[in-house]
Amino acid sequence: SGEYIYSAVTGITINNTGSVAGTNAPYIQVTFCQKTAGADLAEWVPAQAGLEPGDVVSANDSDSQNLVKSIKPYDQTAVGIISSEPGWTLGNEGPAKALLALTGRVPVKVSTINGPIKRGDPLTTSVTAGVAMKATKEGQIIGKALEDYTEEDSGKIGKVEALLNLS
Repeated sequence: SGEYIYSAVTGITINNTGSVAGTNAPYIQVTFCQKTAGADLAEWVPAQAGLEPGDVVSANDSDSQNLVKSIKPYDQTAVGIISSEPGWTLGNEGPAKALLALTGRVPVKVSTINGPIKRGDPLTTSVTAGVAMKATKEGQIIGKALEDYTEEDSGKIGKVEALLNLS
């Protein structure tokens, strides 16, 4: 089901119960990764309740380890986007955690507050909680749009695929 295990073993035997036998084993190397359908690498991180895939998140002013929806334009504390379906995951899932996309392509919530978004436009945080907008001046960006978004009603929220690029 998308799980791959690679192991390199020298001088030992691993039996069907998972126990190891042998006396001439200098090392055991086992690497485990989980691959699903997405195109990003994400990590389970502490986060406020109610975060959804595509939300733009920032460090919490009172607790930098607990991510919250971004709520101000060009937010210097922005850390990224909540992943919707990561291709690879790190860390342990938990009740107060969310999947933060670390690199790759990920859908992000957007608005046309700063005008229509075109492929290649830099994206930044906006005044709308958890929603990105086109960056029109210097400042913090979270990624680059990989597709257009031209919704005429700037009050509506849509999604575009973005390439993460925190800078």
